[in-house]
Amino acid sequence: MKRTIITILAITTFILSGFSQNSKPSFSSNPSLSFDKFISGVKYAEIGLNALNQEQVDKQTGIAGFFYLAQRYLQQVGFEYVALTSTEKTELDIAVKSYCEYTQVMFGGDVNKNSISNMTISFISCNGDVFSFTSDKKFKYGKFKDVENKLVEDWKSIVKTKGTYKAPNQLRLPENPTNWTKEKLITYYNENKEKLVPTEGIYERVRLSFEDFTGGKYTVGVIKNPEAEGFLVIYLSGAKNSTDWKSGEIKAVFNNTATKGFYSVEWISRDKSLYEDVYCNIDPIGLNVYSSGILSISYKFIKILPVND
Repeated sequence: MKRTIITILAITTFILSGFSQNSKPSFSSNPSLSFDKFISGVKYAEIGLNALNQEQVDKQTGIAGFFYLAQRYLQQVGFEYVALTSTEKTELDIAVKSYCEYTQVMFGGDVNKNSISNMTISFISCNGDVFSFTSDKKFKYGKFKDVENKLVEDWKSIVKTKGTYKAPNQLRLPENPTNWTKEKLITYYNENKEKLVPTEGIYERVRLSFEDFTGGKYTVGVIKNPEAEGFLVIYLSGAKNSTDWKSGEIKAVFNNTATKGFYSVEWISRDKSLYEDVYCNIDPIGLNVYSSGILSISYKFIKILPVND
């Protein structure tokens, strides 16, 4: 799923009252996609948090109780599974066959001394579409003993239900197809063995630690880029979110640098977003793809074809 950043206004109390229902989003980044159709095409939800709130949830401190109530609310409106803690989010990320099976949900509002206004629930699709519902009612503070049920009901007054899941309404991530298949690549390598540069071939990812098993067991083909210096990396198989990827799509572009065997990389992430803070170096065994940026990756690929004589 794409990690769209939305500012979360910290809500420091959970004591709310009042009702209001918005039938349509107060904001939609994609007017051509209806919210009802989008939300009926997802099964699961992930509650989006900033770093501080995520730490509080994981340690069950600070404002954590608010978000556990948000998790209860999303379960009650019809989501089959709602990921809140870091562990739950990792488990969801591993389990889904498509990032479009779930939506990221953000909660916010404007906090005053004795009320909260502009209470907002935002839903974000796998393609980054944003649907925000904002109540025009001021929710006033009530008694603490009523907070749990009252807060859930107040959220329901904004978005009541997600409706029944409908598979045809599930979105798809964008595709980056080529004419290459594994069979065509093997034929190309075999017929041009004398002309190939050493980097060209089919590679398989080696998972070097337990943490690596959360990622895909990728198999990719590397060929010279016909449109520029460098290489194209063609996805063949192995993605965890397997229905988001088709064999023959572009996985990466390796661009030459002034250093031989070292490339700057345009990397297509698991959720199909473009990540440019990536590099690759070639060693006698294969490819090392890595980044120390916001999205930290470290992949080792060994060359399996063509076999040297």
